[in-house]
Amino acid sequence: MNEQEIQLLAEQLKRAIDRLRAEGRLADRRLAVLEKATADHEAAKPIKPEFFLESADFIKGFADGCHHAKEEKVLFEAMIKAGVPRVGSPVGAMLAEHE
Repeated sequence: MNEQEIQLLAEQLKRAIDRLRAEGRLADRRLAVLEKATADHEAAKPIKPEFFLESADFIKGFADGCHHAKEEKVLFEAMIKAGVPRVGSPVGAMLAEHE
């Protein structure tokens, strides 16, 4: 890779990481609300059962359908292209977590 290709790849990785971090913050907010709802439920406060079902759908759809797919197709592929091995590296470990 020449210097220009390395710079382009670094910029792509930064944008991908920034996007994934923003998505992670969105998921963190949903989990915080879910924790509060769980505590409210345990304290016998009324919580609509649909909230828990919607939260489960959100987490599954977000994690599996959106976030992990972006990591695998954009971030991990860029890391591999930059020379990080697919096996025996953080990429391999994260791919195993997604299974």
